[in-house]
Amino acid sequence: MNRKFTIAGVYESVEGEERNTEEFYRELQQSVGKIHKKENIILEGDFNGRIGNQPIPECIGPYGEQATNHNGAALRDFCAFKKLKITNLFYRHKDTHKFT
Repeated sequence: MNRKFTIAGVYESVEGEERNTEEFYRELQQSVGKIHKKENIILEGDFNGRIGNQPIPECIGPYGEQATNHNGAALRDFCAFKKLKITNLFYRHKDTHKFT
């Protein structure tokens, strides 16, 4: 079975620059929108977001940290809307491995 993947490396601006966050996700939405729906998408990089630990079925697992921030909320919304998974939150990690 052949699978096609699109891999994108991204860097989101630091927390507290909401205008940049909105522009970042607008551009990311445009880029992801150009990818064929049957392709697998891998977004990797630094989103400078704290996701929290509220699971969203098929999108976010229960193993995040407790903290959330604006960048993390934007990432959650984007991934839920695009039906993407934040994979590292589906697996239990030691607390020291949850942070960079």
